[in-house]
Formats: sequence, structure tokens, C-alpha cells
Amino acid sequence: MKHRKAIFAFGAARGMNTYLYAPKDDPYHRKRWRVPYPRKEWRELQQLIRAAQRHRIDFVYGFHPGEGLCFSAGEPVRILLKKAQRFYDVGVRTFAVLFDDIPSRLTHAKDRSHFQSSLARAEGEWLCGRWDDRESHRCSGRTVAPRRGCNRGRNPAAAHRHRPGRLPDATLWAI
Repeated sequence: MKHRKAIFAFGAARGMNTYLYAPKDDPYHRKRWRVPYPRKEWRELQQLIRAAQRHRIDFVYGFHPGEGLCFSAGEPVRILLKKAQRFYDVGVRTFAVLFDDIPSRLTHAKDRSHFQSSLARAEGEWLCGRWDDRESHRCSGRTVAPRRGCNRGRNPAAAHRHRPGRLPDATLWAI
């Protein structure tokens, strides 16, 4: 975390105003995304968030729910919203949902049937439909950038680039 904190001072001196936290070596960001950060790791992450805030840098927390995600299930959204609330409570107002490094095809039969085997449709509907269905989701806008290489000619997520939500000072990115 020390080297990440150093980036804030360096970047702030050069006009940087946003930092996306999405490290591939953080198991609670990727492989163990369903699990809350343990106390020690959470304290370290809070220190990093406060360091960004001191430098007036928007700390963006990146979720990476690709590992084993069933897009048609409701539980993953509840897990991420609970995790997001913890970050929101310490001042994080911008979140990203990352779908890089996931299989290029839907892995669950239920998803293939429901989304007509379209990964882009699954991502778009999951982000814009499932998240909007939740009372606690309060993001003001979002940009959806589905994984490249979907098997349909059109992008069903494109119509959902910006939709009002329930938390006027929060933003959700999808990359």
C-alpha cells in the first residue's frame, strides 16, 4: 500500500484527480470478491482511501465479480451492494465494475438460456437491470463497456449509458 500512497502525492502534483483501485494481486477484489475484507486488510484499505482524499483524488473502487458469476442470480448483486456500502461509508463515491479477464462466453446454462448466449446482453442487463432493482443501489450514472467480442452485432448495453439512480453523489463505471 505504501507505493500506492506515493502515487497520490506524485499524481496530485501533476493534476491527477482519479485513482482506480483494481489490483490483480488483491484477492478480495478478484478471486474472493464475494468475501468482505478482513479487519487488517480493511484498515489498510481505509488508510489508502484517506490518503487519496487528503490529496483530493477521487478513489474509485473496482469490483471484479467475473469469477464464477451467474448473471441471472440475485445474490451477487446483494454481495456487491453490501461491499459497496462499506466503501461508501468511508467516503468512496465512485465505483467500477470490471469484466476483464473473464471467459468470453457465458459459463452457466441458466445464463445462456436467459441471455440468448450473449455475454454483452448479460453484462448490460446485469448492470442496468439488476442493480436498478435494488433499494440500496443509489448511483447517479454509469458507463457500460461490455467485454469485447460479443456474438451479437449490436450492443444492448449501449442504451443504458446514463440512467438516474438513488444516490446523487455516486457514480458507477463498468469496464
